[in-house]
Amino acid sequence: MPPRLVNRAVKIEWHGERVMGKLRAQLTRGLKSTARKLQTHTRRLVSRTQPIIITANGRARGMNPSKEGEPPKIVTRQLRRGIRTRVESSKKVIRVVLGVIGPASAYALRLERGYVGADSLGRVFVQGPRPYLSRAAKETKGMFDALGGGGDV
Repeated sequence: MPPRLVNRAVKIEWHGERVMGKLRAQLTRGLKSTARKLQTHTRRLVSRTQPIIITANGRARGMNPSKEGEPPKIVTRQLRRGIRTRVESSKKVIRVVLGVIGPASAYALRLERGYVGADSLGRVFVQGPRPYLSRAAKETKGMFDALGGGGDV
């Protein structure tokens, strides 16, 4: 015969806000750690060296530039120094942002996507893309997926 419950009950309380807050904090810590790995990997992609010369106007110029489709090679290291990641959070989403800040930011976009057109000095360029940001994001996507992500690149 099964036992009878007499004036006894089990009360279960769900503290969803608290639990979700803890889970969100854990996920954010994991994303910050993984974002640092993404930043390191991206910097590694743009760390291939090449011989350089200094032109008559004092600018550095690479003598063996990367080919279209390859990550760019080092000339001044400004691009590499400007690569950053950050974790942004709202009520509905937590995201990792990878980008380039500082003086190299406009140049970074031209390298990533390619550029056809004239610059401010009137020089005409036809430069194919040298993806490194998108490549790094795709190559490290598995680390983010391991956090339970299912995010998009």
